[in-house]
Amino acid sequence: MKNALLLLAAGIFLISGPTVGQVRADRGKELLIQGKVAEAIVFYHDQINNSSRDHLAWFGLAQAYFKAGRLDSAEIAARRVVAIEDELDEGHVLLTEVLVAKNDLPAAHAAARAGLKVKKQQFPPLLISLGNLLVKMDSLDAALVAFSRARELEPNNIGAYVGEAEVYAKQGVGPMAAQRYEKALEIDSTQTALLYTLANTYLKDRQYNDAARTYQRLINLEPQNDAARLELGRLYYRAKRWVLCASTLKDYFTRHASPPTEQMSMYLEALMNSRQYKEALPIAQKLAKEDPKSVLAIGSLARAQFEVKNYPASIENYNALALLDTLQIDDYRRLSFAYLDGKKDSLAVITLEKAIELDSTQPNLYGDVGNLWMRLKNWSRAAYMFEKRFTLDTTAIAAYINYGACMMQMDNFEAAASAFERAIAQRPDYPPSYTNLASCYFQMKRPEQGRQICEKAIEVVDTAKTRYRLELADAYRMIGLSFLLEKKWEDGVKNLKESIKYKDDAAQTWLLLGQGLQNTGTKNKEALEAYRRVLKLDPKNEAALKGVEILKILVE
Repeated sequence: MKNALLLLAAGIFLISGPTVGQVRADRGKELLIQGKVAEAIVFYHDQINNSSRDHLAWFGLAQAYFKAGRLDSAEIAARRVVAIEDELDEGHVLLTEVLVAKNDLPAAHAAARAGLKVKKQQFPPLLISLGNLLVKMDSLDAALVAFSRARELEPNNIGAYVGEAEVYAKQGVGPMAAQRYEKALEIDSTQTALLYTLANTYLKDRQYNDAARTYQRLINLEPQNDAARLELGRLYYRAKRWVLCASTLKDYFTRHASPPTEQMSMYLEALMNSRQYKEALPIAQKLAKEDPKSVLAIGSLARAQFEVKNYPASIENYNALALLDTLQIDDYRRLSFAYLDGKKDSLAVITLEKAIELDSTQPNLYGDVGNLWMRLKNWSRAAYMFEKRFTLDTTAIAAYINYGACMMQMDNFEAAASAFERAIAQRPDYPPSYTNLASCYFQMKRPEQGRQICEKAIEVVDTAKTRYRLELADAYRMIGLSFLLEKKWEDGVKNLKESIKYKDDAAQTWLLLGQGLQNTGTKNKEALEAYRRVLKLDPKNEAALKGVEILKILVE
């Protein structure tokens, strides 16, 4: 019975003994996890003082010294571990890692080999440590063998794939390196450092789409990873994918009040090129504040302020930009428009003419400048510009018509008619050319020819009556006028009424209609209404006033 009780007591001791030791070991681990390295060292020393052959205490002490950077002490403790218990796999790994940290590579190699001999080459973590050591020793082929063996023993060990990848990367075999990193990430897709390395591997191998995809995966896991976000932004920037570049960098600029100039410039260009002008303004202002002579900043301010219709500020910045750099053609166009909005027509035309000085081969520039000179009623200068326009581009119908209009203003009707005829020859289906030519014939006192051209215009319009209603109104008005000149009152009235169907707010048409109706001798009431309509549109029209005065007596 006594022996039975002793055995029972011994059994309890065997069970409770490891539990107490485990509690003590956990306490040491907790101190290391909490970063209380000095306390952990004291704790493990106490353990060793109680039991000098406690290999777990020596292992914990070696770890603590390693974390503290006391490498010599860490080596002594790690060697004590393997001396006491060479079956402890982690002891050989720790000793190897400490010796690598001391840069004692031959000793580290010997320690790893010794551990693997004990483990009969069957311990993946130690094989991986050996592989990493061999990489440092530039023994890449041997390192690859070690990593491959670790992978075969433990197919889901990320370290084995990462080790292989690093070897392939050093050997310049980018695709194989990327494949191994991808395999490691299949095992654990949350390894953000690994994602960053993979992205850089793709980048070095010029696999830009794969690099971008990987950076995006990393950003999805770590939205505040600035390095990845900036790298992805640069990728999109170099590819001129402006919208993606701007959207990628937006979060970075939301979180950083004072980013470096390089990042600001990149973001600003992306915003401007993706037409996000409102968003670009504060970035351009900040960049201009840091560098008042920045062509990018001042130019972006000028363009962005133009696009948001802040024309005075745009003008100010374009003028500042002109002092720093040569304005481009589109800059002159926008600056000219800004002057026009401010009713500074003379500055607008002078500004746009500077664009022609930059490039005299662009037909549209001459047309735009010609329109501005027409606005200023400088008919000769406008005509010169339109002539340059259709000389460079013989298909420029509008230039022929505008040139003809200028010639008519200068009473050069022959030149005007010739221009309109050339416009018709270029495009026989364009009604405005015909109505302008008809108007020219009327000015030349050739109403019959004018009427023929108007009839042709109506024929050309055909079914597009809504689109060319104003041309139809002009054509019928001129036909009506031609009949009135021939005293064919009924025909004139008929065509003038047709004109009014397409445009009922032209005082001149109503006046002609009133005169035609009055001259029929039987439609005085209608004529009176026509004259009154004229006065609603043009209250001081003397002919209408006189007509009303006469017809009121006859009708009322």
